[in-house]
Amino acid sequence: MKSFVWKVQRMQMMSPAEMGVRAGREVRNLVEYLLLASGARRSSFEAGGDALTGGPFFRAKFFFEPEDERLRLESSQASALLEEAAAAVAHRVPVLGHQYDLGARIDWHFDYRLNRRCPVRYWSLIDLKNPDFEESIRWVWYLNRHKHLGVLGRAYSVSGNKEFAQEIVDQLCGWTEQNPPEVGVNWAASLEIALRLLSWLWALYPLRDFDGLTPKAQRAVMESVELQMRHMFRNLSTFSSANNHLIAQGMTLFLVGTLLPWMRGAARWKEKGLSILWSELLTQTFTDGVSREQSLHYHCFVVEMYSVVLLFARRNGIQVPERVRERFSGMCEFLLDVSTREGKMPDVGDSDDQTVMLSESPRVLLRCLMACGAYLTENEDFFGRVYEVPHDLAFLLGGEGSEFVKKGSHSARAEASRGEARSSKAFSESGYYVLSGEKGGVETRCVFDCGELGLGTTAAHGHADCLSVTLDSGGREILIDPGTFTYHSLPEWRAYFRSTSAHNTVNIDGQSQADMVGPFVWRSRATPRLEDLALESCFDLVAGSHDGYMRLADPVSIRRVLVFVKPSFLIIVDELSARGRHEYEQNFHFGGSVSLDRAAGAARVLDGSEGATALLFSPSIAGGRATLVSGREEPVPLGWRSPRFWEKTPCDCLSIRGHFSGLLVLDSCVVSTLADGAGEPAVSFSDLGGEARRHSMVRRRTSLFEETSLINLGDGWVRGEHLESDASYVCLREYTAGGREIFGRNVGNVLRDGESLLESSARFPFIRVMVEGEAVKFEAKGSGSVLVRADSAGSIVSSTPGVDYEKKGRFVRVSVEN
Repeated sequence: MKSFVWKVQRMQMMSPAEMGVRAGREVRNLVEYLLLASGARRSSFEAGGDALTGGPFFRAKFFFEPEDERLRLESSQASALLEEAAAAVAHRVPVLGHQYDLGARIDWHFDYRLNRRCPVRYWSLIDLKNPDFEESIRWVWYLNRHKHLGVLGRAYSVSGNKEFAQEIVDQLCGWTEQNPPEVGVNWAASLEIALRLLSWLWALYPLRDFDGLTPKAQRAVMESVELQMRHMFRNLSTFSSANNHLIAQGMTLFLVGTLLPWMRGAARWKEKGLSILWSELLTQTFTDGVSREQSLHYHCFVVEMYSVVLLFARRNGIQVPERVRERFSGMCEFLLDVSTREGKMPDVGDSDDQTVMLSESPRVLLRCLMACGAYLTENEDFFGRVYEVPHDLAFLLGGEGSEFVKKGSHSARAEASRGEARSSKAFSESGYYVLSGEKGGVETRCVFDCGELGLGTTAAHGHADCLSVTLDSGGREILIDPGTFTYHSLPEWRAYFRSTSAHNTVNIDGQSQADMVGPFVWRSRATPRLEDLALESCFDLVAGSHDGYMRLADPVSIRRVLVFVKPSFLIIVDELSARGRHEYEQNFHFGGSVSLDRAAGAARVLDGSEGATALLFSPSIAGGRATLVSGREEPVPLGWRSPRFWEKTPCDCLSIRGHFSGLLVLDSCVVSTLADGAGEPAVSFSDLGGEARRHSMVRRRTSLFEETSLINLGDGWVRGEHLESDASYVCLREYTAGGREIFGRNVGNVLRDGESLLESSARFPFIRVMVEGEAVKFEAKGSGSVLVRADSAGSIVSSTPGVDYEKKGRFVRVSVEN
């Protein structure tokens, strides 16, 4: 029943042309199977062809040369590689971070995790959605990607230990015996064939001169390679399935078609592979370099595949289109900007923790990808993220590439230690905004998601997370994205981790922004809209909205404004609007343990000692509308995170709930005490105007200053308790030691308790004024004239060109022409 429902849902996503192609494939696959099973059709090997004569079976350059002494690894690295290989010889193989004992005779259809065997019959007759086997099939696929055979191949290259080589031959021959053409789950997914054959290439290349690879064994393995390639070529992931799967298939078509040109069909494989690779990178990514799948894991997955492709093309003198090179570089730049210096990225979108061939550790993988980007593009910024060259990366880069990266990374890190803080970045086409500040070597970064749900008609790997935020400071997680946990098994948990309530944003009436109609299918998806953006020297502002709840019988509009006051103060304002009465839920998921201080109106993110890493303030905490939830399962899940695939653990979640009709503004803010340097602040919010207010006012008091931030959610003037302005955003900061600072977005006039501090007929897109003693420091964007209250000031310092000024009583008139 589940399989039938899934097929109906998928068919709804298909065009008539796609349904016709898929039906034709089913018929052709069945005919192919019957012909092979009956012996009516024989492979070129069975027909006695001379494909394996006339030289080595690899007839193009591989990623490394076994004779390259530069790949002789240091003892610590070599010992780790040899230990992995020894475990593989003993049939102890890691899958998803856990090592499994596969026994003396490996059963390639067996789920060693749940101790059950998958069906072994014609692949298209296996119900992949059968609840009894769905999870086991995916586990068997991961095992059959054979990454451990690549480890054995590299270990044999380093050590010359023939035990490693013989184990490769034995396991490959055992696999071909248990997996005859078109039989079993290992033929059921073209992605799995693509990744498995890549591992086979890495295992087989070092065996070119190994006498244990007998003609009989070689023929059996190569025959299986050809049949798997032919099957994959005829069942490519096209139309609505054309995501990272198709790129993986293009990669393997290109590599195998180039390395084994004597195989029947190799020329077509290579041509088709290159066509897929050069077109799909541009199709599946935005021009700003971000994957359209809206998943940072699959963004990395695609970068890894193109690292493999571009390095292989470089080794073999194959021309790569310039647009592909540029887009690959853009993808690497996004990884650099969205990640912390410690190599941590938010878990945005789906992830199954799998890689192509590199380490599955997210931090190590990110550094490996930066190394590949550095070598292929020579971008100096990428070198600074490379701290070592692991053995799998060294073999991928080759000896020359490894040495190049080692030298470049050492130089870049030395330069970075003297460099400036990273700037904030906008990836407006994909909808990601990275807000960054730094003080005392502590970097605070917020990632704001105002992007689409995902790629294509299904948006398969996207989550309903529009307008969500993550935040880290000093390498510590503050606000997190909870991750994925599962794909097919436990549908209620699959639904939860994809839902809006599992992300740091607002949901309405307990519903997500988009409708889930299957584990990889969405409909009625939210359309995001960027409303304002300013990335400035002292603050960042980004405002966005989506229409995900306009589908309700009584439509609800949602808008979020973020103001990041550098180096470490984040203000979050949500504006909800509807005619009727609705329930709202605003959630914040934390990376550390949290305690509530209702008197202070704060949630403290604890750092294991007496202090706090950060504090989140909200009027709802003191008002009793906020509760701290961790590991709740009933009536609906809340307060969970998934540190890796198929694992979930409780996490602290601040859940703010209530009802509204008409207009509602929700205020909150987060400050990192690691980076602020002014001790724990006291924060208060203004509710002047009640439920009808169109502004947010936040007052922050520290040992160094007292400041008021006023955010205007409408047009025209807005008045807080003691501050008035026509600005979209303005901050008035008054220092304990003396002096006043004003900065903001679209600022023309600022009044404090009815007294003018700034006065202008024009609104400046950005302005920053510091009045300290007899000096005025001034920055601005735009043109016009502004009066600045400066009672005793007699001079002005400005980094803005075209600035003139004159004293006007208690004011200084500053004229700007930009």
